Amino acid sequence: MKEAKMAALQVEANRWPKKRSDERKEIQMEATAIRELSAKHDESFKKIATIEMTTEATSKLLENLSATVRQLVLDVGQNKEALKSIDGEIQSLKDENKSLKSVLYECRRYSWRWLLKSHGVREKEGEDIRMVAIDICGKVAPGIRDGLSQGVDIAHRLGPARDDGKARAIIILFAFRRVRDAVWRAARRCKFLEDNGLRLTEPLSPEDRAAREKLWPLAKAARDAGKKASFRSSFALIDGKKHFFSEVK
Repeated sequence: MKEAKMAALQVEANRWPKKRSDERKEIQMEATAIRELSAKHDESFKKIATIEMTTEATSKLLENLSATVRQLVLDVGQNKEALKSIDGEIQSLKDENKSLKSVLYECRRYSWRWLLKSHGVREKEGEDIRMVAIDICGKVAPGIRDGLSQGVDIAHRLGPARDDGKARAIIILFAFRRVRDAVWRAARRCKFLEDNGLRLTEPLSPEDRAAREKLWPLAKAARDAGKKASFRSSFALIDGKKHFFSEVK
């Protein structure tokens, strides 16, 4: 009996080191697991901290962006008012420019009304064109012949000599408008001009010429229809009614 008990104690004694070894291994495994879990938690905390920092930075950026947008909206409103003011100034300048152009065209048109153009006068070498113009005007309007030396200011041929030998027109600038108008009135159905194959015409300013070219189809159609049509500066007069080139489409 005693020997059996001793044998059991011996067996138990032999098993104890192995049991202690198993416990140490288990403790080591648990410690390793805890360290790994702790490392994972630390990494997670770092990521969370990074996300928090990024979120905070993003919030600040959004605040700055919101402030910028509010300022832009304010600036747009102010710019709209400024643009309205500028639009008004531009329209005012356009109106003023249109008015100035009208005044300028009228001044140019008026200066052209001091001129007459003579066609068909043969050219001679060494000719005194001014005296030729005075002689023609005197024969067209004999009643003012004595005043033509004072009334005719300048006269010259238009352009260079022609190769075909045709006579160049003579442009005549009068010193007095009343003298020019008297010659122009006398030139209508003038027998001297008709017998000598000569013509007197009114030179047109570029603006009047362009206006008449645009109005010509209208005037021609009126004449073909038996209506009375003529031109006055930049408008057509058809049966007593004025038609301006701006009305023609």
